[in-house]
Amino acid sequence: MESQQHKSIEKILEEEINKRLEFNRNQINGLLHRIIEYVKEEAINKYGIKEFGVRGYLSEIYLSCHKSIYGDTQCDHNIKIEIYNSYNENDKIKCHSDSEHSPNKFECTHDSSKSSFELSDYQKNIPLIEGIKNSVLYRLYISNPKVLTDRDNQNVLITAYVPGNGNIKMNWLTY
Repeated sequence: MESQQHKSIEKILEEEINKRLEFNRNQINGLLHRIIEYVKEEAINKYGIKEFGVRGYLSEIYLSCHKSIYGDTQCDHNIKIEIYNSYNENDKIKCHSDSEHSPNKFECTHDSSKSSFELSDYQKNIPLIEGIKNSVLYRLYISNPKVLTDRDNQNVLITAYVPGNGNIKMNWLTY
C-alpha cells in the first residue's frame, strides 16, 4: 500500500513539474515573440526595411551566473535571436544583447540590406531582457533546483536554445 502511495505522490509531483515547465516555456516564447514584433516594427517603420514577415526564429540565450555577496544570483547575459523572413527564405535579421557591450539594448543586422540598427528604448528592452534571464533561471530551478541552490560559491553557465517551435533545450555547467 505504501508503495502505491509513493508512486502516486511521484506522479503528482511529475505532473506539477511538467505544468510549470509548460507555463515557463510559454513565458519564454511570449517574451521572444514580443522582441520579434518589436524588431519587425522598428525595422519596417524606422529603418526602411521593406517586406519583412516572420517565418520563424532561433534564439540562443547564454547566462553566466554567480552568487552576489548578498546571496542572490546575478547573471551576465548574451541573448541572440535570428528572425527569418517569410518573403525571402535567404533573408533574416540577427539581433543580440550582451552584458558587456549592449546590456540594455539590442543591436540588429538585416542580412539583405546589410544595414545595422539598434533597439535602444530602455523602457521596452530592460523588462524583456530581465524577463528572459529570470525565466531561464526559473526553468533551470524547476528542472534541477540543486544547480542553483546547492552550489556554494560556484558559478554556473547556462545555455538555452529556443527554436521557433518553442521546444527549449537547456544545458548548464558549474565551475
